[in-house]
Amino acid sequence: MLGSHGSPRTSDIKASVAEKPRVAVLIGDPSSEVLSALRNDVWTLVPCEDGQALLETVVERLPSAIVAEFTPTAGSLAILNLIRRAAPRVPLILVAGGGNLDLQRALQDMRPYYYDVAPLDPTELREAVQSAVSPPRARAGER
Repeated sequence: MLGSHGSPRTSDIKASVAEKPRVAVLIGDPSSEVLSALRNDVWTLVPCEDGQALLETVVERLPSAIVAEFTPTAGSLAILNLIRRAAPRVPLILVAGGGNLDLQRALQDMRPYYYDVAPLDPTELREAVQSAVSPPRARAGER
């Protein structure tokens, strides 16, 4: 539809441009392999340098997915639990710097969409995020 001066209306342009999914990423190191693996034109990354910043990002504007690269500690598990409570339906993708059976049990309670222990497979991580940000119908059709 054209406006009064023969140009497209702003509302039509906005409607035709779909917003890219936002992926909030907990990253302590900007040169992280996780961050490098996720950079692309398909989604918008929102890097967060610590758990508090990630929690604030999740609360301020709910992302399409949350990716957390972390070292398992009582503090990191506590912040991940807060993030999970703040966004119970947002896919949570976890990459742990190590782990044991107790950690795996604690993480299972958070119902992660995807969980891996470093070192990670960048392709597998990208596929997990792509699946997580895809509309539910697309995900159901893949199964």
